[in-house]
Amino acid sequence: MMLSSLLSCGVSVSLLAACNGFVTTAGVLPTRTRAQASQGLSMAASGEQWVPILPIDEAPTPGTAKSVYVADLDLCVAADERGLLYVLGNKCPPANQPLSFSLVSNNIIKDPVLGTKIDIETGDVIEWCPNLLGKLLSPILGAQPENAGVQTFVVRQKGGNLEAKVNVNAKAEFEKSYWTGILDAQGKADGGYY
Repeated sequence: MMLSSLLSCGVSVSLLAACNGFVTTAGVLPTRTRAQASQGLSMAASGEQWVPILPIDEAPTPGTAKSVYVADLDLCVAADERGLLYVLGNKCPPANQPLSFSLVSNNIIKDPVLGTKIDIETGDVIEWCPNLLGKLLSPILGAQPENAGVQTFVVRQKGGNLEAKVNVNAKAEFEKSYWTGILDAQGKADGGYY
């Protein structure tokens, strides 16, 4: 399949593996993201930067995923059967276990523990906790499929690296709003010391 036809079909968060020899020189198409409820994790335009995720030769093999930690973010790099690479948040709802433990098939990454199936292009939940353990734990954890999903990131190949456009300030923004009004370990709500 030609790169132009892939892009016209809306494959905007994917990147052909280096073995296919394609490099996208056109602009990266926008993608929908599904962020957690926290405002601190939303992508702020001022903090977005292209950051190297991993060398292309260290990319996961088709049908697998791997975990990377970049810019204080825990990310999952997943490769579908064709070698297309996707970058998603590495927390699988509802229990937030690593998504990188999952296998990829038919553009779906499936949680091996609870069975939740997630679209690797959009981060949307396709099937919510279908196995018995998932059906038992989901109500206990208070998670609902309409509030679930995994954040996705736009990717590109630059040189020999896979890069993703991420908010490099996401952790600091999350922690700033998280600690507001809550006593920290030193006993002050503003994070200062006595």
